[in-house]
Amino acid sequence: MIQKALKVLVLIVLAFQTLAAAQVHFSRVVTSSNMSVIFTTTPTVNGAAIQAGDEIGAFKSDGTTCTGALLWSTDPTKWQIAVMGADITPPLPGMDANEAVIWKIWKASTNSEVVATATYTAGDGLYESNDMQVISALTGGDAGLLGDVNGDDLVNSTDALIILTCDADYDVSSFCPMNCGDVNADGLVNSTDALILLSYDAGYSIPFPVGQPNCPASVTPCPGCN
Repeated sequence: MIQKALKVLVLIVLAFQTLAAAQVHFSRVVTSSNMSVIFTTTPTVNGAAIQAGDEIGAFKSDGTTCTGALLWSTDPTKWQIAVMGADITPPLPGMDANEAVIWKIWKASTNSEVVATATYTAGDGLYESNDMQVISALTGGDAGLLGDVNGDDLVNSTDALIILTCDADYDVSSFCPMNCGDVNADGLVNSTDALILLSYDAGYSIPFPVGQPNCPASVTPCPGCN
């Protein structure tokens, strides 16, 4: 019985070592709880399918703590990623309950990261331990600074004002579709995003990767973009 248990333990350790060795870009945390996410189609960046050797990363809302990483393969049986949850004892970083997963794609050919938008056919992208969610599409967009809606490479109150103007249904079509304005990754550009940008501009700490590349691939346009 002891020998059997040791064999199982060795297999688990080897599996983790193999998975870790496979990752060449994203460095993920490993904890005792996780949520499984399955991909049913090949993710895309600017409309082009990613290639074997590219990577997918799952991140906390800070945009920097990687909680899951997947080296992409052409084998659909391997299109699954374990998104790690936070541990209390011992304390280890990971996803908190009901925290939204931020997705990133790393392209090996260009050594570049893009933020990606997920479409779920099962689940809602909020972390739940031992849950299983299914992504039918993961699309990455062009590089850009999150929150920079006027394209001046700055994130400040001017960007917040443009978003508020758009949310009030005034014509701001020259700044549309304004993908970089969805700073809280809820698929919308509205006054909530503007408030976050004002807080950022005032120097307050916020739980979103504002000012970092890249922007969501798609958003629901605010009224002033229609």
